[in-house]
Amino acid sequence: MLGQTLFEPLKDTISLMSKIVVIGQGSLIAQELIKRYAARGRSVVCTSSSKRAGSIHLDLRSESRWDLNFIKDNDFVVFLAAMSSPDFCEKEFEEAHKINVDGTVRLIRELLDLGSRVLFFSSDTVYGESKDSLSVFDEDSSPKPHGNYAKMKFQVENSFMGEKNFRVFRCSYVFSYEDKFTSMVLKNISNGETIEVFDPMRRNVIWIEDLLDAIEEIETKWKLFTHPICNIVGPDSVSRLELAEWICEVAKSTVPIEIIKPGAKFFLARPRQIYSSTLFLRDLIGRCPLKVKSAINRELQRRI
Repeated sequence: MLGQTLFEPLKDTISLMSKIVVIGQGSLIAQELIKRYAARGRSVVCTSSSKRAGSIHLDLRSESRWDLNFIKDNDFVVFLAAMSSPDFCEKEFEEAHKINVDGTVRLIRELLDLGSRVLFFSSDTVYGESKDSLSVFDEDSSPKPHGNYAKMKFQVENSFMGEKNFRVFRCSYVFSYEDKFTSMVLKNISNGETIEVFDPMRRNVIWIEDLLDAIEEIETKWKLFTHPICNIVGPDSVSRLELAEWICEVAKSTVPIEIIKPGAKFFLARPRQIYSSTLFLRDLIGRCPLKVKSAINRELQRRI
């Protein structure tokens, strides 16, 4: 096929001439991405603010000049580092801003100046809150960031929008066996304890394996996939309550689920619900992302 003929030489050239760099080794996405590339026989250079073994120390709060000698022209940089707690970004705005905006913008500027390709991880919260199920955001929708965390992500996006070596993934809730919420649900199932769930907290959940596929594909298709922003969202709009119920169903658990209604202050930092879709993800990964129930089955059946 014509697409394959054009694509394969580009893929081989990039793979041979560049390396993978992950800024922010500590996240679940980073850890799973490292495993994925290792399985492909590719090593990953990682940075961490906490001086992790095997990583390069890089603190976004530092005002000193970073040693970026490990960065080469055309390297593929996956920028995951951030203060991602919406509550922290509200309560400790200045400290969060140092990390999420000041340090992030300065580092990305240096990375781009060195010729690297930067994939910046943003959030679907930049779109703001959906009024109802008819208020669906795609990549053409106008952002209305909800909370300081979203505003910081959007500020970074705007700092580099239009630069040829800068791309943005706006991620929804990323589902994995090891994500924070699912881990809590499984722990409570194991202990026979009531599962407390904030409601509604509705998002278009994306399976982590689909996200990892998207990262791999954009690396190899960088010159072909020219969209500056891609929503990393799944086909299903799912509340935390529904997600907990579906996990219990797969685990054949009857532990009770208690709905918690957070106060208004809680939702100042995060949207109650975001209905989102994507114009480009299917083209990037070559298929539709998996539905949440199918992802739960694939993640959990082999582990429970």
